[in-house]
This record gives sequence, C-alpha cells and structure tokens, in this order.
Amino acid sequence: MNQSNCSRSKKALQPLDYYRAYYNHWVKTPYNKAYTPLSDLYDDIKNKLARQRCGSATVDPNSAIVGGRTAKDKAWPWYAKIIFRNKYNRKRGLCGGSLLDERWVLSAAHCVVDSKVEYVVLGNLTKNDTIRRSYTTVIHEDYEAHSNNNPSDIALIKLYTPVTFSDEIQPICLPEIDTNFEKNPDCYAMGFGFVGTNPLIHVIGYSDTLQQIKVNITPQAICAYVWNMDDTEIDSRHICTDRTRYYGICIGDSGSPLCCKYGTRFVVAGVASFIAQGSCNSELVPDVFVRVSEYRNWIIRMIYRYQFTIK
Repeated sequence: MNQSNCSRSKKALQPLDYYRAYYNHWVKTPYNKAYTPLSDLYDDIKNKLARQRCGSATVDPNSAIVGGRTAKDKAWPWYAKIIFRNKYNRKRGLCGGSLLDERWVLSAAHCVVDSKVEYVVLGNLTKNDTIRRSYTTVIHEDYEAHSNNNPSDIALIKLYTPVTFSDEIQPICLPEIDTNFEKNPDCYAMGFGFVGTNPLIHVIGYSDTLQQIKVNITPQAICAYVWNMDDTEIDSRHICTDRTRYYGICIGDSGSPLCCKYGTRFVVAGVASFIAQGSCNSELVPDVFVRVSEYRNWIIRMIYRYQFTIK
C-alpha cells in the first residue's frame, strides 16, 4: 500500500475514533452536572457562540412603540414564538423564547416539562413564515415542576432543521457569567402574552403582534424583600423587573427573553419565569426572570452534549 493510501485510510478512521470518544465520555461515564468537558469540540461551541454576529437588529427598538405596545418588525429578530400542546389534556398553549444559534432556542422549563413542543415560529412572527419543528427539549436537571419560584426554570429546544440568518432572523448574545444588569437603562421585556385595553380591570387574551416594554431592573434586595412577604425566595439566580404603570409580562409571555443592551449588542439577561399569582395587574410586585448569566456554562454544556442527536 502506498503512502497516499495510508493517509486516506488513517483519515477515514478519525470520525469513528471521534464518535467512540463521544460514546465513552457521555454514555459509559455517569453524568455529573458539575463536570465541564474540556475537549476541543466544547471549546469550539463556546467560541462559536462568542464570535457569531448576535444581538444586532436592523431596526432600533427605541424607534418602536414602547409601553406594552406593538414592536416594529425586525426589532427583535431572535424572538421565538413557541406553540406547545399539554401531554395530559391536549390543550394548546403559547410561550416565548430566544434564538441562540441556527439550531437552539432558549425558553422556560415550565413551558415544556409536561408538554410537547409542536413548532417554533421565527422571523416574521405574524405571518408565520419560518416554522421549525422541535427535535428535542433539554430541561435543567434541578428544575422542580411544582415549585413556583424555582431558579432553574430554564430549558433548551433543539430545532429539527437549522434556520438561515437574515434581517428577520438573528441570534441573541449570551451574557458573561459576571454581567451585572442592575444599572442598565436599556432593558426590554416582550411577548405575545395576554394584553388588556385597561390593565386595571381585565385582560383580553393573547396578542396578535409582538409586544414590548422598556423596563427597569429591580434591585435584588428589594425584589427579595417583596417576594419574601409571599414566602417566595429570590436569590442570585433570579433577575427582577419593575412593573411600570401596571405593564409587564403576563400569561403567554413565559420563556420570553429579557433583552438588555450591553455595549453595542443585546444580550439575553433573563427568561420570563413567574409573576404575582393570579394577577397581571400588580404594580407593587416585580416580575421574575431566570438570570441567564448563572446558566451560561450549562447552556454551552448542553449544546455540546446534544449536538450528536441529529444532523
């Protein structure tokens, strides 16, 4: 056998060795949630998320209507509308999410834990022009379905086929672990959740268009104090926002991103988790999001772990 044939033969064995290493690492080795793999592949995923163009939109959100009203097209190109069906009563529901790359959407665990994601809408959300089926969902291992204040209310949805980036579809940036948003003046909550003509009186159902509102980050100590009166613990894995003139997130906004401008780009600071029980109209109780910076390593680790599930 000549040298060129040897080279081709050796090269052909590399994928087998690669998958064998993957099998030995993830299948034969018991999963340890505290373990962070140090392989080149893991680093590639981490670097890809850091290098990709993210958090940029062709439309400035400040030019859109704020205060719980309609957002302009292309203002939030990473927003994902998630349609799911409950596994038990088959009732269809709505949640939000944010696109992290071509295949992965970040959302809330309580949106998917007892439900099957039917499809995810991206791009022009009102026309449903870009629809992807879900291939798999990954729920944080510490999430407890019957706890209304669980800080691990976070999940990932892997799309069956990748999306193509455009002006209408872009990923949002992940925050660094030590990012502090408390004094950030440019944060927005958004979603297709319940809206009302007079939020003091009633809500009228899901919105037909994406709504946005500029919000202030509630100091952590104040949020913890207010929620403690309801025997709900708030810790560093949560991030809270003030409700302005009774406006804020509501039913159907779960999983939607809290987007904060950091430098010249938007990052996903939070994932909408819970509000004051039974009311979207409270002005005194802050809305609560999962703080994404606390789960940055988990997100990267899960994308690494599940990338072999489908090509």
